[in-house]
Amino acid sequence: MFYEEGHPDVTLKDWQGFKSWQKSCKILPLHHIDEVIDRDESGCIPHWFAPLARGVVIASDTLLREAGYHSGSGRPSFWTRTSHNVFKWDLNHCGRFVQGFGDLWIVGEWGVVTLDKTLVHVFGSTPILTRNYQSAIHLATYNWKNGFPGSLRFIKTSPTNVDAAIEFARKRRINEALCANSAQPEGIQHKGRVTATRQFRRTQPGGS
Repeated sequence: MFYEEGHPDVTLKDWQGFKSWQKSCKILPLHHIDEVIDRDESGCIPHWFAPLARGVVIASDTLLREAGYHSGSGRPSFWTRTSHNVFKWDLNHCGRFVQGFGDLWIVGEWGVVTLDKTLVHVFGSTPILTRNYQSAIHLATYNWKNGFPGSLRFIKTSPTNVDAAIEFARKRRINEALCANSAQPEGIQHKGRVTATRQFRRTQPGGS
């Protein structure tokens, strides 16, 4: 069992329920999530980044409009590009940043004496991302009068013992794959066991 504040272990059943609930809520005018994506399907999130999060959520147009973003919005002059996929807003030894992973962008906080933090949805500390850096910058910059909406908060990007968290998440994936396979007819079970074995080998040093 792994536990650290800000990095909960959400069950697969609860995660699937969250996905279904979010899909049904998209019709609400004030909904802040456009899409929920499983971690494996995102294709871009590194293992060390919020390692227990089961996926990511994409900010809705409603949330981004609240943050002042619209199609064609540019980058404020006080944001500086520090690498090909990172922009920073320097507030004198601390600030905000946005970073690209593939086609998705995270919103973060940085400090000279504090660890980087990432903006997440409160359910399962699920990172909330945008589809371009301009919208991520507006989400990071906007002066929310009472802080970010109640469904969002910042957490440490990686837990203190990140290696243990990554290992816990790896074993969790394998156990869930085996449990899912055991519920299938025998012929499909064999195929599932082969898939789970291959998944395990790929997670080992030198595995392929």
